[in-house]
Amino acid sequence: MFDTHHDLLSICFLSSKYKTFNYLEQMKKAINSNNVVGVFCNLYFMNSEEMAEEFQIKTKDINVISMFQESKKMYDTNFSCPSLYSIEGCDYIKNEEELEKLYESGLDAFLLVWNNKNSYGSGNRSDSGLTSKGKAFLRKGIDLGMGIDLSHANQKTFFDIIEVIKEEQKKGKEVICYASHSNSYELCPHKRNLTKEQLLSLKEVGGMIGLVSYPEFVGNRTRSKYIEHIKYMINIFGSDKVMVSSDNMNFVSIINPNDKEEHGIYDYNTIAAELKKDLLSIFSLEDVEKIMEKNAQKLYYRIKEKRKNVRY
Repeated sequence: MFDTHHDLLSICFLSSKYKTFNYLEQMKKAINSNNVVGVFCNLYFMNSEEMAEEFQIKTKDINVISMFQESKKMYDTNFSCPSLYSIEGCDYIKNEEELEKLYESGLDAFLLVWNNKNSYGSGNRSDSGLTSKGKAFLRKGIDLGMGIDLSHANQKTFFDIIEVIKEEQKKGKEVICYASHSNSYELCPHKRNLTKEQLLSLKEVGGMIGLVSYPEFVGNRTRSKYIEHIKYMINIFGSDKVMVSSDNMNFVSIINPNDKEEHGIYDYNTIAAELKKDLLSIFSLEDVEKIMEKNAQKLYYRIKEKRKNVRY
């Protein structure tokens, strides 16, 4: 499996900051065993109250560049699989110059927003759209050749991002875009999922979709329902544009012992074999290999090759 969304950079940050946080060893076992052959690894940022609660870090102490550099260094020491580096929630990236510094440090992709509103746009807890600052920031990312991840954006921000992508494509620019961990709103009406209109607009600009096995976004929290989401997306995008992601959040219970939420439909240590078995009950082996690995691999190489060809 090539996982298109896992908060592994955040796990590395927590491991370096808190010696009692030992979840990194579990992830090394799960990934380095070839159960997961590639990953889009993510460093995520929330609003100031949530950053203080979850990471025990105050807003004034947040330096995204140093956090990313330190987390990436630790990640590279512990993992050897093909990895795409992403930031989720650009709240604390001050400007386009800092985005460029992050790119130079190895950042490959970004999600403008998490669930909350920031100076660039809004997640699903707000109804606001992309700001003028957000449009300029997005165009900078496109010019750098970065992957534009639309997961977490609310509908207004989502469609505003699509419009900017269309404008840049009309100028002859290649824009690499996708939603790394989102499901179908029609099958599970959660604000984090995407409506058919959103999916069709993403398809129109050449985007890809990563289906997430996080129970809350699946519906009835079963594997069969997750496979139903995958089948739904293939009917829209075709088998060459659909990928899979875990958004494996089991580490949250280590940070917060009171957290009793079920964070995964699949056991991350055996997710590849379990998911492959479920998919083979409906799809051909050729399509299963595309969904589980080859499509994400193509996206990974596309972004990495773009980096080689862009001067910064």
